[in-house]
Amino acid sequence: MADSYTKEFEAVAAKAIDAYKSGDLIYAESCWREALKLKPDHVGARHNLGVLLARKNEHNAAIETFNMVIKAKPDHARAHANRAGILRATGNMRGALAGYQTAIEIDPNFFQAYVAKGDALFFWQRFTEAVEAYDAVLLRNENYLGALRGRALALLALGDEAAALNDFEKIFLVRASLEFRPSKISRLKLRHDLDQLSYSGKGKKYAKILSNLESEIHWPEDENEPVRLSKTWSKSLEEFFNQPTNIVLAEKVSEPLTVKAISILNSLDEIKDGPQIIDGLLHEDALKMLRYYLLKSTIWNDFTHIDGFVATYLETGLASPLFLQLVTALRQTSAFRNLPLVQGWAFKGVSSEARIGMHSDEAKLSLNIWLTPDNANLEPEHGGLIVHRHLPPADWSLSNYSDDKARIEKWILQKNTDSLEIPYRENRAVIFDSRLFHGSGSMKFADGYENQRINITLLFGHSRKL
Repeated sequence: MADSYTKEFEAVAAKAIDAYKSGDLIYAESCWREALKLKPDHVGARHNLGVLLARKNEHNAAIETFNMVIKAKPDHARAHANRAGILRATGNMRGALAGYQTAIEIDPNFFQAYVAKGDALFFWQRFTEAVEAYDAVLLRNENYLGALRGRALALLALGDEAAALNDFEKIFLVRASLEFRPSKISRLKLRHDLDQLSYSGKGKKYAKILSNLESEIHWPEDENEPVRLSKTWSKSLEEFFNQPTNIVLAEKVSEPLTVKAISILNSLDEIKDGPQIIDGLLHEDALKMLRYYLLKSTIWNDFTHIDGFVATYLETGLASPLFLQLVTALRQTSAFRNLPLVQGWAFKGVSSEARIGMHSDEAKLSLNIWLTPDNANLEPEHGGLIVHRHLPPADWSLSNYSDDKARIEKWILQKNTDSLEIPYRENRAVIFDSRLFHGSGSMKFADGYENQRINITLLFGHSRKL
């Protein structure tokens, strides 16, 4: 009888795990509850149920479930940490920090708990204490990426650009050193890299390898579809593919922002009346240097996020002395004062008509800056951004870009969202509530590497105050 119960439990638990991985949370929950009927004292199953309830934002039920786990097994470090995560989400700062600390004391090598504690302190703008939490991890593992990234953002919030840059650069190098041999490539990514090598005038050997690869592979019709590389080709590309083989300087300038932009930003105490447009955000020297850096530096590693685009992020090469100087200058204005930078990225449209679908971001304010010259945009009244000015429901939760896009488009069709299309302009900045659904309008940019549309997005603050 015991063996029968065990086999049945294992089968149901396996179904729960598969359902959770596929995103079917309702079926996963029913499976875990069925499993617990078979083995009510199974701590692992109850903990997994708590994790699932937390993901469904059923906070009270999740806390109750983790309390049962902790009562049965007081030294269950992950249960303490997961319970702390829910307490953070519900605004219980003292309880959250105590929970993370308990998890750390139970398991001093539970690095994720240290980072979660640091992230919580960062969320509540206790930046110095956040740095201390991240330091505790880095004393044990100097290359722990989550702690390096958290510390970089906290140091930047404290105004220490040099130390923040050091951490971002270390993440970049550690990621590059840990990069496995490339396993796939898309024709779009290959095309971008060939164009960049040609533009920079460097890496003729690498360009020859990519050209040979391009002629050998039978490419799918969709240039965004990744193709798996053979072991031979993988070895041929590992020296340079998605590696920092050419990083140009992007040093600080005397003035990153124009006087006009600073004046406008200082007049904006709070962005609450819809998107704000600032033409001529960057001083001419900053604009030229930033664009030069993004055209020449081999930092465009992400080619699977959005069709038609390659992307780079703070921790994959976007951070530079000039970039962090720009962040600090923005945070010294009324519009962004007291709002830490929480993420930043740049997207480059390799396909001349590629569009970014509707989405929202987890931050308080978004700032978009466009860098490509206006003469590259073949449709001057388009090519920019569409922002829907009605906030989504308060309980709307983000999943990922692909899954969210269809849900958002359906919601937009059903509502009067008071949309605004903002045409593309070089050095135009658009500032808006990050929760607003936004995406590209129609696109048509000229062919040629220098004409590819480059957009920088900076996210500041958190979308809710707890």
